[in-house]
Amino acid sequence: MVQVSQKEGKVIFEVQGLHKLWALKDSIEVSPENILDVHQQFASINGWRGWRVPGTHIPYVITAGTYFKRGEKHFWDVMNWDNTIVVELKNEAYDKLIVEVASAAATIKMLESVNLVKV
Repeated sequence: MVQVSQKEGKVIFEVQGLHKLWALKDSIEVSPENILDVHQQFASINGWRGWRVPGTHIPYVITAGTYFKRGEKHFWDVMNWDNTIVVELKNEAYDKLIVEVASAAATIKMLESVNLVKV
């Protein structure tokens, strides 16, 4: 699971607990102006996750880590799809963050409330 917060002009996606081990990442910081969209529409990420470098994939259990697909770099940390959001980025190390959060609706609302995402 990932906790999303805002600090010192950055949006911080902090990987929690044992997910740090599976994802091989502690946190990702992005500039608010580089967030293009945040949503729960999974059509853009359906199917094959991509080439895992490095990360963990246990079918129907967890997808975590860095994946390359069609020239894009994605970060995954997902066990429960109900609480998963997709964050689309520009000019950052990752093109998409596909992460499970405590509450998808609350996280999306938080990002919208600080005017980071224009829906």
